[in-house]
Amino acid sequence: MEKAKWFRMDPTVKMPEWSEDGTYFSFYPPSSFKLTESDRGMIPTGLCLELPKGYQLMIRPVPKLIDYGVQVWNTVIEKFDDLYYSQGKKHQIYIGLSIDAYHSYEFWPDDAIARGVIIKTPQFEFEDVTNLQVLGEEEVQEMATKLQKELNINCVCDDDTDPLRGIDDQRELATIGNDQSQ
Repeated sequence: MEKAKWFRMDPTVKMPEWSEDGTYFSFYPPSSFKLTESDRGMIPTGLCLELPKGYQLMIRPVPKLIDYGVQVWNTVIEKFDDLYYSQGKKHQIYIGLSIDAYHSYEFWPDDAIARGVIIKTPQFEFEDVTNLQVLGEEEVQEMATKLQKELNINCVCDDDTDPLRGIDDQRELATIGNDQSQ
């Protein structure tokens, strides 16, 4: 099992806590603060994280805070070239928060401000595809006709070049039919 190391910049900073189901951990602010209408700011966690190579930290919002207009808008580690991940280096984690124009919210050191997930980042070999085939009009027509049959759409088309146009034609005919019957 790979290991990640947490470093506290201050011994009073609360360490992240795993959720009961073990799918994420919560971050806490080192001190209380308040977000008022349309505020946004970078909240330091007072923590540094050392991750093994090939892993990254992803920050997620706390669902209950969304109801109060609070959003997680960015995660910044001290070095901007290592924005979302660390390669064996220690970086303080900041949580970017904002609040909408209709709310305010006061945070305390025991209030979770964000959730974190550490994921393994797979390494891919990229292939340069230079012979990209673009669909021509006939292929698009064939795909539209196939989709029309699969969805059981009956077209009322006077023009066979656009089978999907019939959907709007049917609505127009139904509307005209209803107007004439009144």
